[in-house]
Amino acid sequence: MASSPYAKRGILYTNYAKYFGENDAPVLVWKGSTPEMNSTQIYDPVAAEMYREDFERADAEYGANFRSDIVAFITRESVEAVVSRGVIELPPGGVV
Repeated sequence: MASSPYAKRGILYTNYAKYFGENDAPVLVWKGSTPEMNSTQIYDPVAAEMYREDFERADAEYGANFRSDIVAFITRESVEAVVSRGVIELPPGGVV
């Protein structure tokens, strides 16, 4: 699959979070900005204008970064920071 990143949700983000930078992963996640993928686009006046007008949009479209301005009420990173992996059930009082 090839796509410009958008919000930190959906199959693209799921695969990115799970496989990017992982050796021997069953899914190849390749991340690169427009200039990294196409050297003729090192200075693109259209991209430069978009960065001036809407940095987040341009950074997703040309910089290959997930947008940080489009999030749910509670971010995925906030939830993942307080979740213990592999814990199915907690005893009364929630102390492991």
